[in-house]
Amino acid sequence: MTVAHELDAAARQEITELYAQYTHAFDDNSPEDLADLFTDDGIFVRDDAEPVHGRAALAELVRGVAARGAGSRHLVSSVVVEPSATGASGSAYVQVISIDADTVRLVVIGRYHDEFARSEGRWRFRSRRFTSFTSAGLTGATIAAAAEAG
Repeated sequence: MTVAHELDAAARQEITELYAQYTHAFDDNSPEDLADLFTDDGIFVRDDAEPVHGRAALAELVRGVAARGAGSRHLVSSVVVEPSATGASGSAYVQVISIDADTVRLVVIGRYHDEFARSEGRWRFRSRRFTSFTSAGLTGATIAAAAEAG
């Protein structure tokens, strides 16, 4: 692949911040804020579900998760951002946990593969593909539980 440009430090920082903005918008149940991080024709793909196309559908995805009372927290690490022929690409590892009154449980562990484009004056996700590493047996596993008072 031929890359026609480099990413300056400001572009890399803006793209890297998209990872944090996405987690905050998702975890804070801010569907419109999350959808605004994508281009108009943005797409989200999970390996176990139909692709979600466009901002309205992305916002609805967040509303649906919130309606199930997931209470999740996305923990993102090892972010890599590189120039690409169409803008920029990136990847990161993610752990999603749920926290209730006294227990932390694993929801999923996986990796994001992202494509970014400049849209409306800023960098946005053009596509986000999530690949799960978590087996069915680990989903919902207790990570930590509060000790019972004696």
